[in-house]
Amino acid sequence: MSPRRLSATDLTSTVRLLASCPAAWADHAEHDPDHRLHARLTVGDGWEAYLITWPSGHGVELHDHGGSAGAVAVVAGSLVELVARRPTPRSRPTSPARHRLGAGTVRPVPPGRVHDVLNAERSPATSIHVYGPALETMTFYDDGLRPVRTETVYPEPPLLALDEVEDLLGRAAASPS
Repeated sequence: MSPRRLSATDLTSTVRLLASCPAAWADHAEHDPDHRLHARLTVGDGWEAYLITWPSGHGVELHDHGGSAGAVAVVAGSLVELVARRPTPRSRPTSPARHRLGAGTVRPVPPGRVHDVLNAERSPATSIHVYGPALETMTFYDDGLRPVRTETVYPEPPLLALDEVEDLLGRAAASPS
């Protein structure tokens, strides 16, 4: 049985909802000045969410998310997404498209997108990423968009059970602003 596929709208709504509830993730947002840290926040039916903290100057490298789609929400600081542009048979590779993702930004990541995400600012950043289906592989690319390696993503135990997250979201929605 293949994993359930969520629509881009579902993934974006899920990451937006998680981002709006710091009670679900803020206590887990550890910042290390030397390393990007990630933790599997929670898992739902056909999706998973990660909390990622980014020190200044750190990124991933050009990569895709296997067959998974995703959505990212920046909850603190600012990130840059560099989206690779595939050359046509008659063209040469061009510079990636650059998108600034400030706090509050939610951005979909369609399946097959080759991109890099980095923190180009002096202060740390925090983001939440939702993938559907759960990540199985990530392929990394050189600047010419040639694959250099594919890594298997082994699922980590989530920090929070889905019912805990749903309870926190319900309490956040019920509390007066």
